[in-house]
Amino acid sequence: MLWRSSSSDYRTVLAAFVVWAGAIVVFVQAVGTGNYVWAATFLAAGALFNPVLPIMLPRNVFLWPDLACLAMFLVSLAV
Repeated sequence: MLWRSSSSDYRTVLAAFVVWAGAIVVFVQAVGTGNYVWAATFLAAGALFNPVLPIMLPRNVFLWPDLACLAMFLVSLAV
């Protein structure tokens, strides 16, 4: 689990929970408005940044999904 790892500090855990919670909030809003493409996209982002059972990828591989999720959050704010 992420919070039991000796190499992670509280800021990493806090950031993971914030990103995960944000993805879930956008997912719920997208389902409420009937926009199921956004809902599926942010459900995938929530699963990718899940702080309880994290997906461990090398940093150079994780950079692309990280940037894609950042772009999705920015686009969702504009739409």
